[in-house]
Amino acid sequence: MNLTFEQAAVNYLEARGKPVHCKEIVEQILELGLVQSRGKTPKQTLASILYKDIRKRKEFSTFVKVSPGVFGLRKWADVALEENQEESENIDRKPSIAENDELAIQECIDVEGYFTPKNLEEAKKRITISIVQRRGQPEFRKNLLKAYNYRCAITGCNAEEALEAAHIYSYAETRNNHSSNGLLLRADIHTLFDLKLIAIEPETMTVYIASKLRSTYYGELHGKFCNFPIDKTYLPNKEALKWQYDQRQK
Repeated sequence: MNLTFEQAAVNYLEARGKPVHCKEIVEQILELGLVQSRGKTPKQTLASILYKDIRKRKEFSTFVKVSPGVFGLRKWADVALEENQEESENIDRKPSIAENDELAIQECIDVEGYFTPKNLEEAKKRITISIVQRRGQPEFRKNLLKAYNYRCAITGCNAEEALEAAHIYSYAETRNNHSSNGLLLRADIHTLFDLKLIAIEPETMTVYIASKLRSTYYGELHGKFCNFPIDKTYLPNKEALKWQYDQRQK
């Protein structure tokens, strides 16, 4: 698939439905083969492209910078900014990142062009915000963790740190944080679900894997029954699942 970095970034952001750090965008669009790697530092390349597009085209740019290194689509910029502010307020009440995350923090600083020690604390906060954004709104995720007994609905993975609260209908469009609009998914499954490469058949409640993934590790999940909550209150809405299933990649 021959897409420009800009086109691939738009596709990925639309699939995620929320602002994403350029590092994650690059990793995922390269892994999914949406673009070919450009140069030795693709993360810096994409960040540079997005920054230049925003500076040059201003309000006509497709993209908007939500926070350093984090980009969204201008068409839902107001929602993105509001969500980022909410997450930032939540992060202010959380402990700082552990010392063993220093390498990840330094990488974030290098990608964004920060090289002075005084920016280390700011980088720590940005990484923590990024983690919260990927996992989903705190209360929404907390409810899904309990409902799904701390296990991924598709893989059964019980590593809490790897589990994310996935919206079926995009939160950016619906503002719907009800548990019936959510699934507890492992991080990689969440990404593929948002990209419509994984879906759930609404009648049989079994996993659907796109044909391009069936020769990979994920192919083993095709046709598998999902692990849903015992409490029917938390079961995913069938209409929402059908909406997502109808958009799946075949």
